[in-house]
Amino acid sequence: MFDSRNKILTMAEARRLAAVLRGEGRRVRAVIAYFDPLLPAQIERLRDLAGEESLFVVLAPVEDALLDARARAELAAAMSFVRAVLVCDGDPEQAAAALQADEILHELTREAGQRAEWMRRVRERARQS
Repeated sequence: MFDSRNKILTMAEARRLAAVLRGEGRRVRAVIAYFDPLLPAQIERLRDLAGEESLFVVLAPVEDALLDARARAELAAAMSFVRAVLVCDGDPEQAAAALQADEILHELTREAGQRAEWMRRVRERARQS
C-alpha cells in the first residue's frame, strides 16, 4: 500500500521530481494554498485544476492556523491527483518559482474568503447551541 505522506517533499526533492517530469514531457503545475481548513469546494477546484498535469501543492504559512503544517501537508498529499506537496516556511512565491513550474496558480485570496465564511458559519452555529 502506498503511503501518501511520501508525497511530502523537501525543496530539493520537489525540484528534482519537477525536473524529471518536465524531462518526460509532462507539464508541471504548482498551486499555492493554505488548506486551513481543507474544504470540499477546494478539493473539487484542485481536482479541476490538476487535470492531466502533475500538480504540486506549495503550502503557505498561516497565522492563527487551525492545523499545523504537517497535518495540512498530509491532507493535501492524500488527494490522489496531487503529485507532490512542499511545506513552505518562507515565501511561497519563491518556493513555487524554484520548481520552475509551467504554471503557478494562486489560491490564497480565494481560500482566505472561504475560510472567513467557514469560520463565520462555525461561530454562528456555536452561538445557536
